Formats: sequence, C-alpha cells, structure tokens
Amino acid sequence: MHQPSKKNNQRMNNIFRIKKEERLFALITLIVIIAFNVLMITYHFDDFGKPKAGFWTLFTKNFQISGFDPYTYLTLSKWKVYYTEYRHPMLPFFLYPFSLLNGWLIELTSRNWATTIVAVMMTFFSTYSTLFFRRIFREVMQLKAIDSNVLTAMLFSFAYVLLVTFVDDHFGMSLFFLSMTLYLAGKQQQEHRSMPWWQTALLFFFTAGITLSNGAKTFLAALFTNGKKLFRPKYLALGIILPTLLIGAAGIYQNKAFIIPNRLEGERLVAQKAAKDSTFRAKMEQKQKHDKAIAGKNIQKRGMLSWADMSISRSESLVENVFGESLILHREHLLEDIHSHRPIFVKYQTPVPYIIEGIIVILLCMGFWMGRRSAFLWLTASWVVCDAFIHLVMGFGLNEVYIMAAHWAFIIPICIGYIIRNCKEKYLPYLRGGLAIITIFLFFYNSTLIFEYLTR
Repeated sequence: MHQPSKKNNQRMNNIFRIKKEERLFALITLIVIIAFNVLMITYHFDDFGKPKAGFWTLFTKNFQISGFDPYTYLTLSKWKVYYTEYRHPMLPFFLYPFSLLNGWLIELTSRNWATTIVAVMMTFFSTYSTLFFRRIFREVMQLKAIDSNVLTAMLFSFAYVLLVTFVDDHFGMSLFFLSMTLYLAGKQQQEHRSMPWWQTALLFFFTAGITLSNGAKTFLAALFTNGKKLFRPKYLALGIILPTLLIGAAGIYQNKAFIIPNRLEGERLVAQKAAKDSTFRAKMEQKQKHDKAIAGKNIQKRGMLSWADMSISRSESLVENVFGESLILHREHLLEDIHSHRPIFVKYQTPVPYIIEGIIVILLCMGFWMGRRSAFLWLTASWVVCDAFIHLVMGFGLNEVYIMAAHWAFIIPICIGYIIRNCKEKYLPYLRGGLAIITIFLFFYNSTLIFEYLTR
C-alpha cells in the first residue's frame, strides 16, 4: 500500500530533472528562449527601468503588444492587485515574493528590474513547457525522438504560443502548469495509475489560481485518470473543494480590500480630470465609443460576463483569429491592440497563410480521427472543448481570442502525432519533411515580424 505512494512522490520530485536524451534539445530551446527574453528586456529598456512613481502610466503608455497586459511588470514594480480577481485570483500573491525582490533591487541600484525578473521567470517556465510537451510526444504518445522534436518545435512556432514564452502576462505561467498537468495525467493514464489527491489539489490551486477557467482542466485531468474515484468524499473534499475554497477566499479578499476601492478611486480621479481638462474629456469619450464599437453585445456591462459577446462572427473568428492570427501573424496591424487601432478581423494580403492554415486544420481533423480511440486524446480534447465553449459559444474574449492560443493550440501537434503513429513507414519521411517545412516557415516568419515590431 505504501510503495505506490513512494513511487508517485519520486516521479513528482524528478519531473524537473533533464534526462540525457533531452539535454541537447533543452540546451537549444534554452538558447532560443533566452534570446527572445533578452529582446523583450530591450523593449523600452530605459523607460521601464526608471525607478520612480507613476508606474501605471509608464507601463500602460509604452507597453503595446497585442492584447497582452503589463500587469506582471506593474505588480513587481509596486505590489498591488492589477489582475481581475475573479479570473486570476491567486496571481498577485504568487508574484508577491518577486515584487519584494524587485523592491530590494530598486533600493540597491536605483533601477526597476521588473522586466529582467520577468524574463528570468519566463525563461524557466517556457523551457520546461517545451520539455513537458516533448515528453508528452516521446513518453506518453511513444513517438520517436525526431518526431517529438519536430512536433514540439511546431507548437512553439505558432505565433501566440511563441509570444507567451517571453511577453509579460499570465499566459506563460498558465502554459507551464497546463503542460505539467497534461504530462502527469498522460503518464498516469499510460501506467494505469491514479492521480493522488494532493497532486490534484496542488495542480488545481496553481492552474485555477493563475487563470480560473484552467482549474476545470485539472478537474478533467483527474477525472480521466481516476474515473469514479474522483468523486469519493475524501478525494473530492481535499483535492477539489479545499483548494477551491482557498481560491474563492483570496478572490473575495482582493475584491473588498483592493479592487472596489481602487476602481472607485480611479473613477473619481478620471471624473476630476475630465471636469478640468476638455482635451482629456474628449479623448475619454472617443475611447469609450471605440471600446463600445469593438465590444459587441455583451451579456453584462460589468463583471465576469462583461467579456462575453454574442455579436462577433464565429466563422470569421475561426478563419482570421483562432486558426489565423493565433498561428500566423498578420503583417497589417502587426501586434496592435484592438483597444487602440487594430480591427477585430484583419485579412492576410496573400493566399499563403490561408493555405498553411488550411493544411494545419486538415491535419488536425485527420489526426483526431486516427486517434479517436485514445483516452489521452479525449482528455486533451475535453480541455479544448472548455475553451471552445468559453470563447466560441459564450464569446468570452472573442474579439482578441488569439492571445489565448497557449491554452488550446497544443491539440494540433498532438493530433498530428496520431497521424505519425498510424503512418506507413515509407510515407514518414515525406510527412516529417512537410511538417518541418511548415514549422521552419512559421518560426522564421513569426520571429522576423516580432523582431521588427520590438526593435522599431
């Protein structure tokens, strides 16, 4: 009875050990990720390094990368609740130690080191995210090393998966814990082991604490590995209910202690400035009109459902944003925010991106059909169904759905993995070659545009 628990603990402790086969892959990955994070540090280097008050204006005025927010930079610069409490309930508390570190460095050096600290964090999270996905292909799906490398590279060549490896926001942290959860659940399925309650509790606490909707994915991972055992009173109480209560309490505390007072104070200051400054008042009115135009028909004006939209075209979203911008950047309105100048839908100016998008969707569908008997694929698909319901059915964040790509895009290479598993040996070199061409094209195309944007 005690031996399985000991093995489970050993596996969990060794999850960060880089295996001999992974070392070259990990080294190359680390070098690439460091390069992108150094590039991100140079973005407004002098402005973001100023050790002065007014951090909100400093970061929000200069940080403009698609729909990503500079809230992690802000939290590290001056600890405060910037993230929405009902969507990211534990995130400010997870970042608190890094805020203390940055505060100490500011006093010591008279420079704000938030961007550098975040770069180090992102390098760690992103490197292990790639390793966890490679292990999914190599260990869970039992693919060859070359195929595991190509599929992992393909995933991180997708525009908004690549971006979250170094751009400030919560998505890089989400991807780290999601990839870890999916890998652990896949191994447990493969070895016919249950996910222990403490592991479910920890993973749920971090996945839901960073992004609330991702907690449902941890629940599904435990359900697919444990089955009916998940609903045993002890497991449900300790593995799900206890971390849920902790997260809920943190959200309520933030709302009362920080969110409501900050919002009321912000509204008061804006109204005060608008009454004195006609130019500012005109800009605010113009911004409100723009926000209303891109918001569509929201279910609520304020609260969780304020981001849910019923009017945006789902078909056009799938073509231009879900399988478009998520994977392949548009040159026009490059990395612009919909709250500034970018329209909701941007068209590609050549047919090439649409052809690549079509090929990827066909491979996704073929792979899903070929892997339809795999319990692991159904686990992955259940996660994607959660996101599809949130974004495509409810319309939550649909006007900039591409920034959420890291939450679901991994199903594409996973499905392609099942094509590789079922492909005849004589056709494999052609399939590998085609996948490598798509991967190399996407990586260099997206990387070039990102480099141009961050250095202009």
